[in-house]
Amino acid sequence: MALLQAYAWHTHYFYLQNNFGYISMLLDSMKEKLKLYLLFPFLILTIALFIHSREYTFDFSIRLSDYLYTSWLFNYDFGFMKRGLIGQILHHIQIPPTYKNIRLISIFLFLFLFYFIYLATLRVLNTLTLDKKYKYTLLFCFMLLPFTTTQLILEISRFDQIAQLLVIIFLFIITQCKKTIIPFIYLTFSIVLLTLIHEAALIIFSPLMISLFYLNYKNKKQTYALSLLTIICIILISIYGTATSNQIHALIQNYKNYRYFSEYAVRTTSLSIKENILLNLHALIQSKTYIAILIAIVVIIPFLNFIYQSFNFKKYYFFMIVTASPLLLSVIAFDYFRWISLFLFNLTILCFYLILTRIADLNLLQNNLIKYKKYIVISALIGITLGPFGITELFPHFAKINQGALSDINTATISKETLDKLNWSIHSNQ
Repeated sequence: MALLQAYAWHTHYFYLQNNFGYISMLLDSMKEKLKLYLLFPFLILTIALFIHSREYTFDFSIRLSDYLYTSWLFNYDFGFMKRGLIGQILHHIQIPPTYKNIRLISIFLFLFLFYFIYLATLRVLNTLTLDKKYKYTLLFCFMLLPFTTTQLILEISRFDQIAQLLVIIFLFIITQCKKTIIPFIYLTFSIVLLTLIHEAALIIFSPLMISLFYLNYKNKKQTYALSLLTIICIILISIYGTATSNQIHALIQNYKNYRYFSEYAVRTTSLSIKENILLNLHALIQSKTYIAILIAIVVIIPFLNFIYQSFNFKKYYFFMIVTASPLLLSVIAFDYFRWISLFLFNLTILCFYLILTRIADLNLLQNNLIKYKKYIVISALIGITLGPFGITELFPHFAKINQGALSDINTATISKETLDKLNWSIHSNQ
């Protein structure tokens, strides 16, 4: 009897010990996941917001650009016009387009995009066989580069962020779906959606997504169909999307009393391609922005060099060139550093795809990540110090490198007709 009791006690002891061991492992796993999926993103956001504040303080208030806020007011109440879909949806679901409401929606949109980029980066790093601590270091380094989190905060409420979210989701879809039907439908829907949200997004993101579709499925017919759809959408929105003088006047009269409303943002939609090119060229020369562009090129060379050394550029050079499609917009718009930032975003998505599908030489990439470890960390620290890449100004939170865009002191040679369209006399530059 005593032996039976002793045996039962030992059995019970070992059962409890095993259970406690299992519970302990479960708790450790939960702690790790909480740290990885909640604590790390929170720390990155805190650092990014600290960098975003112009005085590098702990004032985490986020203010929308008047220009970007006004874009949310466009709708179809006064006839079809480009960039009017979002405003029409808000109107349809009866959400007043006040600054407070748009700011709240924009912050939620930014948080979704930030977290999706974070998850994509985490998934990419988990594909690589690197030291755990170094993976976390790389995660922080990437998420705090000048074209990632801080740039997203700088451009909060810009329609680009909706398009970037669509691109990230598309990356997840094509790395999971073996058949083309779902990615093809999603991409078709995205192209139409981008046309109605912001016509520039077609040039910025469609070439990248179509390239990824072809790389993954090698389906030429569907790729040609998607390319043709993009071209047709660009032509149609260019012809039928330009706002008329009556639409512009009606929009201005309807929203002129709204807080932070920018009349300039409305009037720019009436400019022709020729007028945009001339304005852009004028701003480039008069503001001497070309100097800042040269500095920006020097800054991004190490990143581009690492990509060149770590991926088979000769095999995928066409697709890597396609990621530079945002730079084409430098001809008609003076958001030069926004275009560079979006080019780097596109290039990153292509690299993510090559890693997740294991098309890239992972051993070469891992060796380079280890080989250039010090340089990567130093580059990231410099990037953190510089802050967001900028829109019309390079590193606007770090130093006054260039003026950018237009100003009252550099518009003397612009035609009176163009200035009248913009009603420049009442405009204060964004």
